[in-house]
Amino acid sequence: MEIHPDNFTDFSELEIIAHCLHEMTFVGFEEEEIQEELQRIDKISEDYKNMTDEEKKANTTSLDELLKDLENEDDKEDE
Repeated sequence: MEIHPDNFTDFSELEIIAHCLHEMTFVGFEEEEIQEELQRIDKISEDYKNMTDEEKKANTTSLDELLKDLENEDDKEDE
């Protein structure tokens, strides 16, 4: 894996190592876990591609809707 030279001036060695470890283990540490997650993501992607436009609209949320929902949840927590 290559590291962009700017990262060496913007981040300490420990920050770079921590980020690498996080990326390497985000899904899991074992290769089997990683492959299972990749297969799950591939299936979701394939299912989405096979949906009609009507199904896509019914089963997805726009970014604007998501942000609005998150804002509403934050407002409820503040009450």
